[in-house]
Amino acid sequence: MNVRSSTRATSLGSLRMTPGGTASGRVLGADGKPLAGVQVSLSDLFLYVDTDSEGRWRIEHVPAGTWEFHVNGIEGREGPSPRFTLAVDEGKTAETEFRVP
Repeated sequence: MNVRSSTRATSLGSLRMTPGGTASGRVLGADGKPLAGVQVSLSDLFLYVDTDSEGRWRIEHVPAGTWEFHVNGIEGREGPSPRFTLAVDEGKTAETEFRVP
């Protein structure tokens, strides 16, 4: 890929875009009840989504690999956000159920 400015051309190297996979799941509290309205983030890629009323979430177009997700916005919780890892394969959906400790 080349980018041209009014004064010179700059090469950005090769750019490969793939459809990736889908990461999805459910976030539960320590009591096993769904956590609605909390944020699940894949902050390395600036991808964020809020859970629905059943604690479910879904992020599409995640590059293949093993990623660390964060859970933010849990009412009454202070300190570092809980984290979990999930392996995503190209063209597939990876699902998890994460219980916040």
